[in-house]
Amino acid sequence: LLIYISSARGATETAAGRAAHFLLTAPLAVQSRQSSGEGSGFGFVDEGTAMPVSELCMKGHAVSLLVVPQDTLCCEIGEDNLSLDYEHVCPQAFAAALYKIFVEALRSHSRTLVGQSHGAKLPRIECAAFHGRHCVDMISAGPCTHVFNF
Repeated sequence: LLIYISSARGATETAAGRAAHFLLTAPLAVQSRQSSGEGSGFGFVDEGTAMPVSELCMKGHAVSLLVVPQDTLCCEIGEDNLSLDYEHVCPQAFAAALYKIFVEALRSHSRTLVGQSHGAKLPRIECAAFHGRHCVDMISAGPCTHVFNF
C-alpha cells in the first residue's frame, strides 16, 4: 500500500494518529496473487473483496506499507485557473513533525491491532525521508487511489 501524506493548515497530532488507525482498519486492501498471464507474462488476480490491512496481517499475509510525504496534495488551483496555490499547506517544520507522528502511529496501531497471535505478521512499514525528492518504482496489483482529508 503506497500512502502519500500531506498536512494542511489546521492539521493536528490527534488527527494524524486517527488517520493511521483508519488506514489500518478500513477495507482498503485486496488480497491478490500473481499469476502467469497471456501476452504480458504475468498479472494479478484478486482473491476476494477489500479487507483491512490489519485483518490481512492477522491472517498471516505479508503486507507492506510505504509512506511518502507529498505536500503538493494540499494545493488548489489559483484564481487565474493557470497557477497553483499552496497557502493551505502546513508549515514545513510542523508538517515534518506530523509525518513522524503518523508513521509512529502506524507502527504502534499495527502492534496493537495485529498482536502476536499464532501466524500473524506485522506489516512492513517503510517511510521516505521527509525532505528531498522521492522516486517510487513499484509493481502493483492494480493501483487504487483514495484521497482522505483528516
